[in-house]
Amino acid sequence: MRLHIYHGLDNENVPKDVTHVIVDNSVTVIKRKAFCECRHLVSLTMGDNVKSIEREAFYYCLAIRFIRLSKALEYIEAGAFYNCESSEVLFLPSTVKSIGRSAFRCCRSMRFLILPHDIDLGKVGNRIIYQTGIEQFARTAGVEYNWNNDLTEESNRRVNEWLFHHMDDAPFHMLCYDSSVTTKQISDFLDEHGNDSALAIDTIHGMTPLHILSMNPHAPADTILTLLKTNINAANVGDNRGKTPLYYALYYNPCAFVRMYSYLHEHNTNTIENENQSLVVIADDGDRSTPLHVLAKNPFAPADAIAALLELKMEAAFCPDDEAGMSPLDYAKECNVEGLVSMIAVLCNHRNSMPGNKVVEYSKKGEIQE
Repeated sequence: MRLHIYHGLDNENVPKDVTHVIVDNSVTVIKRKAFCECRHLVSLTMGDNVKSIEREAFYYCLAIRFIRLSKALEYIEAGAFYNCESSEVLFLPSTVKSIGRSAFRCCRSMRFLILPHDIDLGKVGNRIIYQTGIEQFARTAGVEYNWNNDLTEESNRRVNEWLFHHMDDAPFHMLCYDSSVTTKQISDFLDEHGNDSALAIDTIHGMTPLHILSMNPHAPADTILTLLKTNINAANVGDNRGKTPLYYALYYNPCAFVRMYSYLHEHNTNTIENENQSLVVIADDGDRSTPLHVLAKNPFAPADAIAALLELKMEAAFCPDDEAGMSPLDYAKECNVEGLVSMIAVLCNHRNSMPGNKVVEYSKKGEIQE
């Protein structure tokens, strides 16, 4: 893991092997090609003062998956996220005023993107979703880019209009996509439309509102939990990829995942059929690991969230994964030191109740000192 805090300096040298980026709150502009070909970059968290992402800023960031955009973002220039092929969703804030051509071109995994309803489509460039997952949805709807030596203006306009309107028939999903969504807005919608609206499935992605809210990096954990409590069955629903809201929360909203998991655990729902099975998550690369592995590898996962998850099943701290035979403790040591400290504290507090006193066994390796 290599973390870089970006300050937006003219001569700033971003290491090509960077894996995680935090854009400092002082930054208002992410400069042209700032992260160009940072092929190991997997997560990006922007401060909310960023207003502009310049041309090709994240060009060929092949591994980037988690992106939290600034809530004040206004301008996304041409090719800004060109060929970010691992990114599957982008939550555009309502403040976005213009999007340059090919901004998301070749983002082959991207399947969820909605244009802000206040944006002027005349300021949305050509081919912004060309060769993306969401372009396939547009084609299914009968809308596609047409070429006559070059892209026709009419077909580009139709694609952008589809991107603007394609979720109009799913207003609850649209609300959950909002980067400024609040608990009150969710509660008000449910009061007006009834709790069954929490199980509404959109026809494009096969998702419930809880899927969208769980993926929204801006959504507060309390807001997500409020929606879950309204209709707990929504936690069981798989989308058209077979993924549940719990799965998305694990990767996009760790605090919400722990709150959701704890609530389901306490209420003995069918979502958690048995404690051993519930610890396993199948990662996108086929690797079998536990949710605790995923959080321990995430340098931004809060230590208290990791500790809360560990409290539910302390043996998980020692489970090796299939990828490298490493435990959550091993990953936390490399990626999340505060999380490691919190895990050690939990294990030491409960060491007498651990089967075979695994804390003592592990400490013999020099990993944990009592």
